[in-house]
Amino acid sequence: MSEQYSVVRFSPTPEQTEHVNVALLFSDPRFGLVYDQKFPKLTCIAPDFDKGFLIEYLMAVVATAGARDFSLAATTVRQAGAQFQMTRARELSAPLTAELVQNLTRVHLSRAKHTHKGETSIERRRIERKLDVILNRYGGADHPWIKKHARPSDYLTEDVRAHLKDERFRISRVVSTQKQLIAIDGLDIRWESHTIERRALAISFAFDMLTRVKELVQASEQRDLYLGAVILGDSEPSSAKQDHAIDILRRYSNAVVSEHALPRELSERLRSANNMLRV
Repeated sequence: MSEQYSVVRFSPTPEQTEHVNVALLFSDPRFGLVYDQKFPKLTCIAPDFDKGFLIEYLMAVVATAGARDFSLAATTVRQAGAQFQMTRARELSAPLTAELVQNLTRVHLSRAKHTHKGETSIERRRIERKLDVILNRYGGADHPWIKKHARPSDYLTEDVRAHLKDERFRISRVVSTQKQLIAIDGLDIRWESHTIERRALAISFAFDMLTRVKELVQASEQRDLYLGAVILGDSEPSSAKQDHAIDILRRYSNAVVSEHALPRELSERLRSANNMLRV
């Protein structure tokens, strides 16, 4: 049987803050528990959190559970409380080496660098066709209130755009009405790893730029802003790159959803936008 590893996730306040990756647990006792004492992803959302407490927990509970029986470690972590989660064990396709551990640590635990680098035209068309199928369920993808491959100038006022840190981004579909903005973009996890990661970074860059002006949009335009990232493809994530890309999107979206099951909040927002335009 090949070696396995799982990702340990932590939230300082589960009812308010998302879970982020903080450590890796390997079935090979030579490596065991691996983490970055700076916890870059946790620092991003909770810079003042006492990391000493987290290290103590990781060593006392997670490492001990893994040493006893790697297959039972996930159960032990879950029983520790709502602040902790552990992904299912993932088998490694290559021999476990120090270099591979270093690469997995970088992929899972390092903070992603934003980019405004766009997708290719082929990638964009594939994504947008799928998003149009979704929007057609709520009144049609060709309504004028749906902005396609939209620049900020297509849906934000000049006063708001003046506060954007960077305008060099586009979003596949933006539902723009008098009361709300719904930005929707997505990635297909069946694509090659480097394409998935690049697109996740580009979407998170755009969503981060919009989040920075969210309060201004509400105050000056009286519109609510919602950011939805859609995961296309029927399969579950099966690689570190796929998990990493989805983790990036969770950090910057209101919701990361399947193309087949939009959450109630997003569905109601789309229906509300369509109904308002029909009045």
